[in-house]
Amino acid sequence: MALRSFISVFAVSLAAVPSTCWAQSPESCSIPGIPDAPGTDAPKPTRSLPRAPVLMQMRAGAARDQLELTDATVAAQIRTFSRSTINLAKFLERGLSAISEAIEHLAEGPPEFQKGLRVLGRGLAKALKMLLTDEQKDSEVCARFEKAWGTTVATVAMESTSIISDLKSFSAQGESAALVRAVSSIINLAGASATGYLPRETSVEMGGLLDGLVEIFEAMELSWDEFTKGNTVQGIEVVYWSLQSVSLRFMPSSPLNDKVHLDVVQSLDKVLGNLSKAVLEHERRVMESAVCWRTEQNRARQRPEKCPEGYTWDKTASCYPTVMPPPLEESLKMKSAEGKISINVAQASPAACDPHGTFPQKHGHFCYTPCSPGFRPNRGQLKCISACDEKFPAESPQMCARSPNFLTRSSAEMVTTVLNSAFTLEENLVKMREGGVQGEFLNSTIKVFIEMGRPFESPACPIKGNLTATPNPSLICDMDCSLGQLPGDCRLQSGPLVVCLASKDEKCASGQVLCKKKA
Repeated sequence: MALRSFISVFAVSLAAVPSTCWAQSPESCSIPGIPDAPGTDAPKPTRSLPRAPVLMQMRAGAARDQLELTDATVAAQIRTFSRSTINLAKFLERGLSAISEAIEHLAEGPPEFQKGLRVLGRGLAKALKMLLTDEQKDSEVCARFEKAWGTTVATVAMESTSIISDLKSFSAQGESAALVRAVSSIINLAGASATGYLPRETSVEMGGLLDGLVEIFEAMELSWDEFTKGNTVQGIEVVYWSLQSVSLRFMPSSPLNDKVHLDVVQSLDKVLGNLSKAVLEHERRVMESAVCWRTEQNRARQRPEKCPEGYTWDKTASCYPTVMPPPLEESLKMKSAEGKISINVAQASPAACDPHGTFPQKHGHFCYTPCSPGFRPNRGQLKCISACDEKFPAESPQMCARSPNFLTRSSAEMVTTVLNSAFTLEENLVKMREGGVQGEFLNSTIKVFIEMGRPFESPACPIKGNLTATPNPSLICDMDCSLGQLPGDCRLQSGPLVVCLASKDEKCASGQVLCKKKA
C-alpha cells in the first residue's frame, strides 16, 4: 500500500475514530463527514447522507470538532505516556532494539538491505503502538499499520540515493558514522511522513519521541568515535549526558542526576551495550578482513668469493693480484718499521657474487639468496617480505590493505588499542564521578567498550603459490655453516646464520632440515 494511502488510514483511525470503533473492523465503523482514504477498500455507508448544503455543513463542522477533540485527547494520552519513566524507557528501548536488530541485515550488504529496513520499520511501528491504549492496540487498523509500515519504510529508504550510499559504506567499510546518518534519515523521513498526516498536537507529541530516539542514536556515534580515538571515558560521558538530556525534555521538573533520569539511563544500558557491540563487532570484522600482516623471510648469505682472473680471494670480501703473496691475512702481519701495512691497497678489488650460484645478489659485503616467488627484498635488502597482491594493493612496511583508508585506520587502531587497554573500570568510575557522571548505571555499555578494546586479529597476507617462509632444503644444504661443524647433517637457519648440527640415526629434531651427505 502506498505511503500516503496507508498513513491516511492510520491518521484518521488514530485521531478521529471514536473509542467504540477501535474494537471493530474499519469496514464496520464509518465516520460522518470524513471521506475514505484514497486506495482503501472500505465499503461506503449503506445509509445515504442528505445532500442539503446546510446539513452537509453541519456534519462537516461536527467532524472537525470531533477531530479537534480527538487530537487533543490523543495528544494528551501520548504526553501522559512519555512523562512516565517506565514508559519513556520502554519506548526508547523498543526503538533502539529495532535499530540493533536491523544492523544484522544491513551489515550483510545490498542483498539484505530491504530485509533490514523492513525489520527497522516494523520495530519502529511496535514502538509507536506503545503510545496507544490496550483497546486501540488490538484493533485491525493497528495490526495492518505495524505490518505495512515496515514495507513502506523500506520502500522509501531504497528510493533514496544518499541513504543507500551510506548503508553501503557501513556494510563494506565498517563506517559507523554512515550507518547513523542513514538510520537517522530513515527515522526522520518516516516520522515526517507519518506526522504530516496526523493532527497538529498529536504530530508534535509523536515527533518529539522520534526525535529523542534519533538524538540518542546520534550520541552513540559520538561515543564510538571517542572510543576509536582511545577516549573511552569521554565516550561513556557522551552517552550518559545524552540520555539525561532526552529524559529531561519529557520530565523537566526533575533535575539532572535525579533518580527519575537515572532510571532511564539504567533501563537503556543493556540495549545500548548490545547496539554498541553490533556496530563495533561489524567494524572489527571489516577491518580484520581488509588488512593483513606481511610475512618476512630470512635471506641466507655468504661472503663474496668470485675474483677476476689473476686475482686471489682474501677469504673476506676483497681480491688481490695473485703476484702479491700472501693475501690479506698474512700481509697484515707484515709491517714496516713505522708500523704501516706494506700492502698496496690500491691494487685490491672487491670480491663479487656468482650470478649463477646459490647466492647471486650482493648487498654490502655479503652475497644473498634471491627471494622466493611472492616475496621481494625489504628496504634494507637483508630480508624478504611478502608482496601485496591485487586483493590487498595498498601497502605499508608491515601490512597490506584493500585501500589506503584501511591502512590509515589500522595504524590509528594500533595506537588506540594501547590507550584503551589501559582502561580500568574501577579507576575510571571514580574519575567519571568527579565530573558528575555515575558510570555504574552504564555498566553493560562500559563492558562492551572494554571487550572491544582488544587488538584486531588480522591474518597473514596470502602468498602466491601458497608458499611459506620455511627454509628451502636445497638452499640451506648448500650454505656454509656459520656455527657448528661439517658435514652438519641437521641444519637450521636463524636470521643470516646457518647452524650445523649432527644428526642422530639420520634424523633431525623438529624445525631442522636433514641434509644428505654428498657422494
